[in-house]
Amino acid sequence: MQSDDHPVVCLTRADVEAFCQWLSKKEGKTYRLPTEAEWEYACRAGTTTPFHFGQSATDKDARFGATSPVRVGSYAPNAFGLEDMHGNVWQWCADWYAAYPNGPVRDPRGPEAPGNAILRGGCWRDSASRSAHRGNVPPDWPRDDFGARIVCEALPAAKM
Repeated sequence: MQSDDHPVVCLTRADVEAFCQWLSKKEGKTYRLPTEAEWEYACRAGTTTPFHFGQSATDKDARFGATSPVRVGSYAPNAFGLEDMHGNVWQWCADWYAAYPNGPVRDPRGPEAPGNAILRGGCWRDSASRSAHRGNVPPDWPRDDFGARIVCEALPAAKM
């Protein structure tokens, strides 16, 4: 069921990028997809467990293994106040798929050349996906379990 209080789905990565460009122009701020590292930081919300709510997931924690998505905010938010970071719909990230680099890296990014794009968070039809789980698919797939979470970049201190 798709309604105003459900996640927007059937979005390709290009759809989300076009929306971010439109919204950036309209609002005079920069909106974009999060990097994988930003997405995982936001999902974990300071935790070190597989899920922001603990060691394992049940149907009381997130929408997994179901027949359809649910209303946004049907589950408790994480410590940052973000809802639906696990389950409901996969969320596009800014990165292109590549293996993680060896050794420490700050905000690692996939290659700049297009290939498969990254999705995070899991969805209603799959089994529970931990905070670190990543999927990679062609960026032009508009599936009914693909959505997005966008980032609004903070203004530099001088403009605040």
